[in-house]
Amino acid sequence: MKALSIYAPFATAIAANLKTIETRSWSTDYRGEILICSTVQDKNYKPIKDYFIFGKALAIATIKDCTKFKKTDYEKAMVDPSLDMTDMYSWHLTDIKPIKPIDIKGQQRIYNTKIDRQDIEILTVQSEDELLNYWYKNKLIKKLPDEGAVAKVLT
Repeated sequence: MKALSIYAPFATAIAANLKTIETRSWSTDYRGEILICSTVQDKNYKPIKDYFIFGKALAIATIKDCTKFKKTDYEKAMVDPSLDMTDMYSWHLTDIKPIKPIDIKGQQRIYNTKIDRQDIEILTVQSEDELLNYWYKNKLIKKLPDEGAVAKVLT
């Protein structure tokens, strides 16, 4: 199955269906299912690292389209509107389903994994809070954030 590595807070936002556009500096012709994976590195998120999962596949999504970034994409991409996104691309994600997290070694760009689609367990959670509670109860995150915290952290 194909996969894409994304910094953990943003991978979490996609898994929780809060972020439906991923932005990249490059376009892709690929359309179809893709694993959304959190990176191992926590970049600038050390103060909040206990709230996120690192180094695991967190969701399956479908890349439906890839277009030049438009002003109307800021909210769905969870991007600060003051940033210049002129040369960026919007990867439109649909049919996002959180999964039981799977250990994965990330790579750059879109990459192939040895994970078979039939081995992926789709979670039956209905909200960001249910997803975070599942992760917390299964000791995948160390702290349970306040309600709506993922969206607040990223905006």
